[in-house]
Amino acid sequence: MNASRRVAGLAVAFLIGGCGAAAGPALHPGAVMASVSSPRSTYTGAPSARSTSTDDGIPDGTVMSAYHSQRCAYEVLVPNGWARIDLPTGASFTDTRNAVRIETRAAPVPPTVNSARSQLNGVAISRLGTVIRKGGRAILIAYRIDSLPDLMTGKVVKERVERYTFYRPGLEAILTLWGPVSADNTSPWRTISDSFHWTG
Repeated sequence: MNASRRVAGLAVAFLIGGCGAAAGPALHPGAVMASVSSPRSTYTGAPSARSTSTDDGIPDGTVMSAYHSQRCAYEVLVPNGWARIDLPTGASFTDTRNAVRIETRAAPVPPTVNSARSQLNGVAISRLGTVIRKGGRAILIAYRIDSLPDLMTGKVVKERVERYTFYRPGLEAILTLWGPVSADNTSPWRTISDSFHWTG
């Protein structure tokens, strides 16, 4: 291998390592999988005080802005005005009852339906399969979970979750969308999942 190829290879390894091997518990596959059953598990910020709509869904026509990761070379649209928390492997965006979370991790091989199923630890799945989005192929897992207890009332409600795993050599990007089961988030969730794409 000549010097230029060796330098290029080291540069790619450094980029992937920086995206998928940074410090923090969310990088461990078990910790990332824990967010499948409880996607808010590492969220520590306060949601905004307003509700997004009468059914607590994301209103159709909500203005979106691009969240761009230069280090990990991807971009995804998220709703304007949501509270943002930076994570070691990405970021979480949340409103009163809805959230979008994007994370990356090192992955030596592409994800499969079987590998996704094996990591769910008993979560009741409503949909599991391969889907095509504008940014490419993804593994989709859809399921329902109990919300965290309301801080004021202690009330727990059911939440609907869609989790997309996109892949490029050596790296996965995990896009998680969730909100109350009473909300019709079909259109905005499709806009967000369609917007993900690798930029490098």
